[in-house]
Amino acid sequence: MKKGKMAQAVAAVTALLLVVVLISFYLSMVEMEPAGTITLPSSQGSISADPDKLGENGPLVDGVQVDASNVLNVIAALHRPKEYTYELESTLSYHSAEDVLRIKGAVQGRRSHIQQLSESGTVKKEIIIAPSGYYAWRSGQVNPYVGTLGQGISQDGELTAFYDDASRMPTYEAVLALDPSQILEAGYVEQDGEACIYVQVGNSLAATQDSYYIAVSNGLLYRAESEKDGMTTYSMKLTRVTVEDVPESQFQLPNGQMVEEE
Repeated sequence: MKKGKMAQAVAAVTALLLVVVLISFYLSMVEMEPAGTITLPSSQGSISADPDKLGENGPLVDGVQVDASNVLNVIAALHRPKEYTYELESTLSYHSAEDVLRIKGAVQGRRSHIQQLSESGTVKKEIIIAPSGYYAWRSGQVNPYVGTLGQGISQDGELTAFYDDASRMPTYEAVLALDPSQILEAGYVEQDGEACIYVQVGNSLAATQDSYYIAVSNGLLYRAESEKDGMTTYSMKLTRVTVEDVPESQFQLPNGQMVEEE
């Protein structure tokens, strides 16, 4: 009888020790993964991101693997600010020659105000783009050049084309319009500490490989570049994005006229 009780006691102690070991192992594994970390998996490897940096897009991408088959759908699902200001720099390269364009801009809905800057930071040219038209003027001019974007704009695509030319910056809409059959690679990658969705496409028309990096935090295009024969021919990078209210004064022409959204 005593031997039976002894065996039960030994079994109970063994079971208790096993539970303690399992709990210790679990806690050690939990400590290895920072609390609240969001995992962004892809075929190129996973990256971890702070949910506070990703905002409302964090839950949309947490654990969602991105590849060439679904990358455009994932980008389309991201939340984006309706109003923000930004700065960017784009460079066109041809052998040893470079043409650098610096831009300050503001976006409010379907209206954009673009300022082309000199090397010293002074404004050389300003452009406002809206569904109502295309307005451009150089510093010191009172009467702007006014162009029309066409009648009955049903989508943002036509606006995007003008925006791309004026700022030399492709937009996320341009990425969404890519031919899925030309996508060579897609996934997540970090750029300057920014978690981005990466898309590489083969541009048969220009004979280049074009790469786009969409910031997960705000859904906007963060970087872009084109390579031809192993050389970078074009590069663009946002140097600042600030989500803020854009005042109506940003859409006032030098002659005092206001450019309305519709």
